[in-house]
Amino acid sequence: MAKSAKPKTATKKAPALSGEEQVTSFISKTEHPLKKVMEEVRALILSTNKQITEHIKWNAPSFCIDGDDRITFNLSKSDYLLLVFHRGAKVKDSKGKGPLFDDTSVCWNGCPTIGLH
Repeated sequence: MAKSAKPKTATKKAPALSGEEQVTSFISKTEHPLKKVMEEVRALILSTNKQITEHIKWNAPSFCIDGDDRITFNLSKSDYLLLVFHRGAKVKDSKGKGPLFDDTSVCWNGCPTIGLH
């Protein structure tokens, strides 16, 4: 007696989360000791420019302008957050894009990272 094949049923995939939803979910689930600082830095970054979008990169929040990653959290340490500034590591044509921050008090000194305690 031949086995009857079961009809295949379509399984619905959950809709993909938006970048903002990814970051909100990530932060709500994290157990990092500096979670509050992470939330404050996120709010500060997003408040600087309405064009900034966010998503998860390297298992951490990352912030973009025009699809280009500009700042990513590095959460590998428990006693501080490291901010990776992607544009500091290599030269890239950015004609017409302008600076991420207009604040002249930010000093880059050629180093693409800043640590927050």
